[in-house]
Formats: sequence, structure tokens, C-alpha cells
Amino acid sequence: MDLLQIILTIILLVFSVLLVIIIMLQTKRGEGLGGAVTGQSNFYNNQKKSGKDVFLKKATIVISLICLVLVVLLNIFGFISQ
Repeated sequence: MDLLQIILTIILLVFSVLLVIIIMLQTKRGEGLGGAVTGQSNFYNNQKKSGKDVFLKKATIVISLICLVLVVLLNIFGFISQ
């Protein structure tokens, strides 16, 4: 493993842990899969989302994309160095 792979792996690990933490901080909405099966889902409920929820949703998307790019880069550099 060269230095670039080690650095990218560490960055990926940090962003992965951060992604898990951000997902856990999000508030629960609706009944989930159980509500969908029983028909008691709040899918059409027009509740206004708070600023925290909007920020966490955007942060989840951004960090997920960063993780995706890091995984692709690690695979590319892994195949080149072999």
C-alpha cells in the first residue's frame, strides 16, 4: 500500500463514521416499513421540517457522495498499483 492509498483509506474511514453519526442524529418520521405494510403510513403528512432536519439531510447527501468518490478513487489507485 502506498501513501496515497493509506491517506484515502483514513479519510474514507472518518467520513464513514461521520455519515453514521449524522444518520443517527436525524429525527424519525413516519412509521417506517411497519406503517407501510399496515397502511398506516404518514407519507402524505405535510409537516414542516425544521432547519436541523434540512441541514442533516443535505449533509447526509454530501457526505455520501464524498464516500462514493473516495471508494472509486481507492479502487482505481488499487488496481493501478498492482
